[in-house]
Amino acid sequence: MKILMIIGTGAILTFPMDKSIEADCFEQGHSILQNISTYHDTGNGDQGWYLKGKPIQVAGWYCS
Repeated sequence: MKILMIIGTGAILTFPMDKSIEADCFEQGHSILQNISTYHDTGNGDQGWYLKGKPIQVAGWYCS
């Protein structure tokens, strides 16, 4: 199983799921998201997760 992250540039990053820990795919994906990006809550349409230090939005993740 892999965790797929979609970056605003159209790039897709893949991370292997670590089956040696009990966290499920959602928890592991959220942890990766928190490590590579920060959440900007501006209260308008441009709020969301952005790559750290970059104006590039991270759309989320999907487990396949």
